[in-house]
Amino acid sequence: RGLTDPAFEDALVAMSETGISDPVRSDEGYHVIQLREITPASQKSFEDVRDELAAEYKKSESERLYAERSGELIDLIYKDPGSLQPTAEALSLEIKTAGPFTRESGEGLFANPALREAAFSDTVLVEGNISDPVELDDSRMVAMRLTDHAKSEPRPLADVSDDIRTRVIAERRAKALKDHADALFARVEGGEDLAAIATTLGVEVEAANATGRSAASPERALVTAVFAMPRPGDSPKRQLVDLGQAFAIAELRAVKDGDPSSVEASRREQVRSQLQQSYASAEAQGLIASLRQQSSVTIAEDRLQ
Repeated sequence: RGLTDPAFEDALVAMSETGISDPVRSDEGYHVIQLREITPASQKSFEDVRDELAAEYKKSESERLYAERSGELIDLIYKDPGSLQPTAEALSLEIKTAGPFTRESGEGLFANPALREAAFSDTVLVEGNISDPVELDDSRMVAMRLTDHAKSEPRPLADVSDDIRTRVIAERRAKALKDHADALFARVEGGEDLAAIATTLGVEVEAANATGRSAASPERALVTAVFAMPRPGDSPKRQLVDLGQAFAIAELRAVKDGDPSSVEASRREQVRSQLQQSYASAEAQGLIASLRQQSSVTIAEDRLQ
């Protein structure tokens, strides 16, 4: 009982044996109930469920205590935001010191970006107060206060010279690669044969006939770029595609439209449903954005709790 409409349940429970009920009227309409099987209720002994009950009690009790203690922690912090000591003494907690860490990286607890963000907030860094408590998971909460802050300073050139050299070399290599790719693409656009240019480079032109939109080969980035190209007319369409550590010259010669009739009806229906949901979501978001632009919202501060 308690899972469905009361009228439905009353009629079902009143059936003493398997069979079909008379029509039953509920708030949802009329029902004809077919009772196929009755399974007598069974009750486990206390010994059978002792461990299970103990585990459930321990879990619920720990959740209750955590909620209670975390609420006390928050109240105490807002009562005295300038020091962790009163809060620690009231809750019998140990204050621990961690660091150093930066905005971008840290170790231990401070590998968590949310903690680093709280540590570098104006509340902590500028005002010198305790941070807003940060929940790490369902059983851990952290609040912190600044003990020391080393402002960022330029590092000595000797310490960063290797990093600078590596970065400059990488930037120059990337620029040289891009310039070379642009020059090759200009030759193709100027009318030179793509296969002939490939031969001078010691490579071959790779054909990818009948490649689908979701194909994993050739490289996914290349497939995505080609499907964004305009359809070729009397002559092929070409594009220089950045693949990250390399460039490719893509030549699109023909496009073959997909045949929806070749797809199973269930798959077509699935895609149709996905498109409907996508369009409906886009329309709803558009309506909400339009209403926000056209509407004037007044906040009654005196009614806020």
